[in-house]
Amino acid sequence: MDENFATAFSARLQELTAELRFYHKPTGESMAPQIFQTMLPVKTRDHLDGEHFPLICWTFYGGTITHLEPSTFKVCVDCAIRVDEGSGSSLEQIVSGSQGINSLLQVLRGLAGRRRFGCYKLQLPFRYIIGSDEKGHEGRQPHPFYYLRLDLSFTSVINTRR
Repeated sequence: MDENFATAFSARLQELTAELRFYHKPTGESMAPQIFQTMLPVKTRDHLDGEHFPLICWTFYGGTITHLEPSTFKVCVDCAIRVDEGSGSSLEQIVSGSQGINSLLQVLRGLAGRRRFGCYKLQLPFRYIIGSDEKGHEGRQPHPFYYLRLDLSFTSVINTRR
């Protein structure tokens, strides 16, 4: 994992999501998700106001290191959108939020199509979770916010042996 990976990975996320449009509360307009290399705070309605949604935050969070270079690492990709609470009924808003987060998942599946990022390769399959993963609340969303998480693993594709 290095700056080349970070640049290529952020660019690929931007490329995949460029055509999507989601509600942006400060402007009242629709926009593509913003991409940040950082972690998204805890998923609760009280903690987040959603002012910066739609967004995609990603970060390195684990891996293995050899004496020569990192050989594997994990990346968490957190995605968040917010629906416009002033449009439609509550049910229509919930349907819209569910459709929106699912459309985001569908385009991010494109990561599996081009798996190489510099000298690192995305391992398949990768795991995703829509909404809560808390037992008994699987898939639930804290309306008007909708979340998606991808858990990705990467492996070095260069030979580190001498």
